[in-house]
Amino acid sequence: MNAELLIKVADVLDALAERNDKLAARNAEMETDARKKIIEPVLERLAFVTGESHDSLEEKLAKVDQDMIGLFSKLTVNDQVSELGGPDTVKSASGSLTRDESASAVGDSFLGWIVS
Repeated sequence: MNAELLIKVADVLDALAERNDKLAARNAEMETDARKKIIEPVLERLAFVTGESHDSLEEKLAKVDQDMIGLFSKLTVNDQVSELGGPDTVKSASGSLTRDESASAVGDSFLGWIVS
């Protein structure tokens, strides 16, 4: 009777292992498909910039972590080219300072540096 029970337990464990393998394979396939969708726009631009083939770049990007792919996609998706030496589009919170205000700000900054 103990042998029959052990055989049944072994069968259940085998079935669980097979199910786990199928789920892992399906999850890996879904992750690969999602990664390919993210990589595709990046791949075109990187191939143009680097001159490498799509296959070699796809191999390299397959090994890169998700954060790095996000960085590449941010860099390559932007179609706007910033003009070198052009005006800054980022606005600061404070307006332009007068001569006295800037002298006071420099003095405060220097004082803060000395004290620290």
